Amino acid sequence: MPIKVRCDCGKAISAPDAARGKAIKCPDCGERVRVPAGQRKKKKKKKRVVERRPDDDDFFSGLDDEALEDTSIRICPKCTAEVDEEDIECPECGVNIETGQLSAKQRKKRKMRGPDPSEFYSVVWKDSFEFLKKNMKFAVRTGIYWTIFGILYVGSAFMAGYCEKPPLIAFWAGLAVIFYLTMPGWLWSLHVHVVKCTLEQQEGLGKFNFDMFSCVSWGIKYFFWPLVIVSPLLLVPTVIAVVGGIPQDIKVLASDDAVTGGLMAMLAPVIGLTSVLYVLPIFFFPVASSHMAAKYTYPGWLPIDLIKNTFKHFGGVAYYWVIFIAVHLHALIVVGLLTVFGTTLVAYVSDLVLRAIEAILGPDELSGFTFVSLVIAFAALIAFLTITPMSFSVAFPSVFMMRVNGLFAHYNKRTLGYVTKQKPGVPAGFWVRYLAIMVDFAVLTMIFLTLVVLLYPIAAVYVAFGAEEGVTSIIAWFGFVRFATLPYWVVFPLLYFGFQECGNASGSLGKNAIGLIVVDHEGKKPITQGASFIRAFLRVLCGLPAFVGWIVAAFGKKQTLHDMATKTQVVWRGDQ
Repeated sequence: MPIKVRCDCGKAISAPDAARGKAIKCPDCGERVRVPAGQRKKKKKKKRVVERRPDDDDFFSGLDDEALEDTSIRICPKCTAEVDEEDIECPECGVNIETGQLSAKQRKKRKMRGPDPSEFYSVVWKDSFEFLKKNMKFAVRTGIYWTIFGILYVGSAFMAGYCEKPPLIAFWAGLAVIFYLTMPGWLWSLHVHVVKCTLEQQEGLGKFNFDMFSCVSWGIKYFFWPLVIVSPLLLVPTVIAVVGGIPQDIKVLASDDAVTGGLMAMLAPVIGLTSVLYVLPIFFFPVASSHMAAKYTYPGWLPIDLIKNTFKHFGGVAYYWVIFIAVHLHALIVVGLLTVFGTTLVAYVSDLVLRAIEAILGPDELSGFTFVSLVIAFAALIAFLTITPMSFSVAFPSVFMMRVNGLFAHYNKRTLGYVTKQKPGVPAGFWVRYLAIMVDFAVLTMIFLTLVVLLYPIAAVYVAFGAEEGVTSIIAWFGFVRFATLPYWVVFPLLYFGFQECGNASGSLGKNAIGLIVVDHEGKKPITQGASFIRAFLRVLCGLPAFVGWIVAAFGKKQTLHDMATKTQVVWRGDQ
């Protein structure tokens, strides 16, 4: 009967029965592999007769213990787990059953304290297909959600373009944004959930319900994340635009000249550069999503950490995108065809719709309520017939890629640098504080845009009193960041940071979102409100000379100049 042995290189060899007790040559590496000797035929022992003493009343004293041993079951010599006859290594503890020692492969695995990253390439396709078959319902749900919210988005965008009054335009545009954000939000939230379950080695995904508010939140993160990653490259051009544009706006306000040039004209090249750089961080997506599934997600938002981690695991990341292109090839071809022939196709379909409506109503009735209703009905039908197959054709590959990302995270979890716990009172680094500032800047920008929208009711009051010229001037200055830029961006940040970074809050919204707090120089007590306002004022002054006052936080005690001046520091809140 052939004997199965395994070389240290991992090659399984089937040796003939005659090779027992000898060494054979491995066909792969050429090393000599010892074949275990067979058990020698033992002489049949005579059954020992147990003499029973007259005074022995124990019933079990006459039993032969050696005859009770079950020789038909193989037991691991280390952990005593039951193993099959064909097993070379124990599936529980990994030792060689014949020698009782760990093989070279198992010793390497134990030394790594985790799975071998090289195994990712061999298991990713099969495992991901098995995962997709077991969790087909999530792919179907994804297709359904994308179809529903895709149609709602198209309808809302159509109504926003159809309406003429600003309040209705704002209403439908707001709905369109919400419906649009829901689609990538559901995708990324499910993506991170799959990665988390894979990291924790869970059997299934459990319950994962649809929550529109959560999806919108993840959708905002989905579009905000690339901006955070490329923002260091945009700081200098933005500062140049602001420094060069604001004086022109002040000159326009002082002389009451025509509203031309200024800040918006200076920011136009920055916006163009942003649109070009926006697509670059997509290559870091597998690493970022892996960190989004951890307890502390901030490493997935730090530009330098992401770049280092991506190039450290370049092979796995590149293989991820090779798989992505392979499973999404049909969708990429469709997108390419639409890019080339989209305009012609839209014109052709529009002409068909108009001909169909003309056949229904007649050539003299191409206007009015009935005509508009038929246009909307045909548009909804075309949207359904277009969005539904596109959604389902992409949903299944998307769920497949979620498992691929989860396996990438699992096989590289030892080297990806997950943060699972944080010690309280540790000074926060430069890039973590940079991320907190970006969150605060986003909050301030949203408040500013809200104020711009709220200006429309004020404009309506001016219109009622016949002050159209004044309304035009105010909307122009306010809407294009001329009249309100200086007072808002000087006064409101002072109040924003001054009131939040003291007392029980001990930090702005951005700091609290990441887990940072502002404390005194001893790192024990929150700062006072007076110190908080001084700190907020000095923050602006320290950032003026080319951000030097902020950059010093990357060195030494990780304090900025306004930290040193107010004897404060920014530290981690830590695990409670």
